[in-house]
Amino acid sequence: MNKLFSRNFPLIVRCWFYICSILLTAPSFAQTPFVRAKGEGPKIEIAKQKAIEKAWSNYIASFPRDMGAKADNLRASKEVFLEKLDEVFTDITVLEEKCEGILPAKCYYSIKATISDTAVESILREVSQSKGSSAARGKSSGPMAFLVMARIVESELRFDDKITKRAESTVGTSGSTASADASLSKSGQSVDASAETVSVTQVSKTVKGGSVEVKRDKLVYEQYSEIQTLQTAIGQSLQTARIRITPWGSLVNRCKVPPSDNFSTIFAKDPGGSLPDATKDQIFENLSKCGISKIILSTISLDGFRTDPNNGRPMVTGSVNVEAYDLTTDFPESLGVAKKTVAGRAETKLDAARNALEIAAEEVAQVVINQFSNN
Repeated sequence: MNKLFSRNFPLIVRCWFYICSILLTAPSFAQTPFVRAKGEGPKIEIAKQKAIEKAWSNYIASFPRDMGAKADNLRASKEVFLEKLDEVFTDITVLEEKCEGILPAKCYYSIKATISDTAVESILREVSQSKGSSAARGKSSGPMAFLVMARIVESELRFDDKITKRAESTVGTSGSTASADASLSKSGQSVDASAETVSVTQVSKTVKGGSVEVKRDKLVYEQYSEIQTLQTAIGQSLQTARIRITPWGSLVNRCKVPPSDNFSTIFAKDPGGSLPDATKDQIFENLSKCGISKIILSTISLDGFRTDPNNGRPMVTGSVNVEAYDLTTDFPESLGVAKKTVAGRAETKLDAARNALEIAAEEVAQVVINQFSNN
């Protein structure tokens, strides 16, 4: 048996690494979180309904702060989701079901519910399409503008540590004196003599030290040259969801706003990766005068290239930031911010970057559809 194992050990190791690589590179599916809730009521049916509604509220409350807009959309569509909880809750485990007393009775119903994020996203999309159709038929809400900016890291400046050495020397002296008196007698004359001895000691002390200044490496970006392709791809996804989007090109002439390429240039050069406040204020003012009710600003940064440890192919990582503003108020009002991370893989760096940008574009569209379209 041992001989058989040792003979096939290399094959076993290769199979193990192959299985691990498949698991690590497999696509990730939608999360299925679970929530717990408890309901009370005079009847078990009422307690059960309260527990289910409480579970839905707990699910919404679990969203992180950067997904606040999506949580607001879920709350606004509460009735729709409560009618489709059999689709949203894929599994409900009853933890407690009991009634105490007779007149009046008090019943308790406690559950653990598993929620399908895929079902939630699907229903949100249906709600968005329905509201988008209503907006398209009516004149109650104005059109929405959408602007995407993208940049890719061109190089990375690495700074050496700045080392400062210090040596401080101190020299001091200390001394003491001693005196002696003597009396001599010669030829009937008295002679007094005195002598003084001086002792001086020199003391030196050296203190050494220093400091090290570490400067953060600096990324140098360039604007993505095919920004119109991204703008079009995202716009098509939004149109499919029946969300009204005014093409940015038509806004350039009518609303006197710069072309979209200009913003990517500013975005690429800005150290913080954002548009200056003065630039945004001018855009908001011009669009508001043109009757645009809302604007979505999206930025995509591809920050670094590396080799995928699982398959050795080039990989690029980046981030997506989406902001929404209401332009119908006296001052532009933020409707929320959403952030995502993306990664692209391919045979070449260029294709990996394009793959990451395609994924980023889809992420932007889904954020707009699920989080901002109903605001």
